[in-house]
This record gives sequence, C-alpha cells and structure tokens, in this order.
Amino acid sequence: MSDLIRYLESEGYSDLRETPTAGVVGTMPFLFTHAIVCEMDDFGYGYRFCYETKCEADGALSDWAENDYEGEPTGYIVRKG
Repeated sequence: MSDLIRYLESEGYSDLRETPTAGVVGTMPFLFTHAIVCEMDDFGYGYRFCYETKCEADGALSDWAENDYEGEPTGYIVRKG
C-alpha cells in the first residue's frame, strides 16, 4: 500500500485503488451524496461522480473496475470538478 493511499484512508476515503486511467480513486461521503473521487493526491482530487447512496457509489466503482476503468462509471447524478 502506498503512502498516499494510507494518508487518504486516514482522511476518510475508502475503497481506494490505483487505476491506469483515473489515477487513485475511491469513495467518500459528502453532505448530501456519496461519490467516487478521481485523480487524488496529497492536496485533494480532480473530479468526482456523485450518487445518492453509498451502496450505489460502491457498486458503480466495482462495475467500473470490471471494465478496467474505461470511460466513466455509470449511474451517477452529476460529475463535479
């Protein structure tokens, strides 16, 4: 496990993984949504895909992983960033 992933876990991100197309990705709860966050580094993230529930975000991240992170995850409400 990289130092970056350990640091991000300590900041509340979960299900972190390194991808070939979107950098380090994982999930994070926000005030009204749960999100898949992408291109994470020590200073934050590049963009996120928002979902209504944690279950939806986790499922979309798993599906996206099965497709080798090609394109974008499906089923999101909005992409921000």
